[in-house]
Amino acid sequence: MTIPFESYAFAATGGSTPRTMPVRLADVINVKEYGALGNGINDDTGAIQSALSAAYGTVAAPNGNANRTANKLVIFPSGHYLISSPLLIPPVMGARIIGSGSSTTVIENTTANGGVIKTNGFCYSHLEGLGLKSNGTGTCLWLGDTGLGIVPSVQSNTFVNMSYEGGNYGVVCGADGLMGSEFTFINNSWANHTQGGLVTANYNALQETVIGGRFVNCLHGIWCWGGSVPVIVGVSFAGAGIDDIRTEGGALDGFYVAGCRSTSTNFLYASGAVSFVLKGIEHLGLSNGYFVQNMGCQVNITNCHSSHGEVNFIYRANMKIQNSWFERTDWYQPQYANLWWDAQVEQENLTIGTAPALTQIKCRRDTRDYALA
Repeated sequence: MTIPFESYAFAATGGSTPRTMPVRLADVINVKEYGALGNGINDDTGAIQSALSAAYGTVAAPNGNANRTANKLVIFPSGHYLISSPLLIPPVMGARIIGSGSSTTVIENTTANGGVIKTNGFCYSHLEGLGLKSNGTGTCLWLGDTGLGIVPSVQSNTFVNMSYEGGNYGVVCGADGLMGSEFTFINNSWANHTQGGLVTANYNALQETVIGGRFVNCLHGIWCWGGSVPVIVGVSFAGAGIDDIRTEGGALDGFYVAGCRSTSTNFLYASGAVSFVLKGIEHLGLSNGYFVQNMGCQVNITNCHSSHGEVNFIYRANMKIQNSWFERTDWYQPQYANLWWDAQVEQENLTIGTAPALTQIKCRRDTRDYALA
């Protein structure tokens, strides 16, 4: 007896329920099965969008929260996928999109607007092994939510071994002004962004975590317009146009920055946050700049080294600096002309100068005492 292949029930590998091959294959959406070529020549926009619609519903009729168990895993095999408009992920909870590696699976928007992936409600989801390349003024990954209410906003997502290159921005969290919080970035790479690498764009874009990875040749590496990136550990920075980490309209959160290495001129511009702990930072800028520019925060600097950076501050900036080495003898730069209130700085076990000749054991400096400046 001949049984058509598509209706043949293959025995279950580890269970008791046999399934046909078409049913098995339907569990995973492979973009190449929807017509994407990934050959670096053809426009794959329509094919990839069809695959995303098959996995998560269409933009007009998304799976959202109510139908989230219908979601499917999306696979991008190795390839260079060219697109001409941003890929739209509909409101989704629990998406999982996987490439074969950020260097071998690249999605590039070749147009002037250059956006690569854009969301409108995206939570409890996972992206891994994709290289997103933007051109012109685009954003590689726009994590937004316009308030449709189909899923609980944009929050609690994980990004592993991803890369973002080109355009104005790498990743914008809370891009439409709603949420964008509790993201974790593990071994991600941001490169050549004319404005910012990782951006938190509103006061509720909170609690982002960056572990490992790098920021290269971005105007600002990590840039908090609002919100916070309170954990930054084991990250390398290089070639920042202005600074590696910049907080402006923060959410009054604390930041823990540890085990990082920078060869940029300026490392941290601190404003709009309650406190910063800098621990084990190696700042090897090639020209004079600032290690920390403190605009009124509590800053604790421990076991750090800066070759060309200074510590300067205005407003009520209270700091403790200990067990650290500054190669510049003029590293301490309080800005008296701009002080609104007094500031206090406690220093302990500091090595000053290139040939550790001058050591400050312990002293407390108060900006009301100009003689100690």
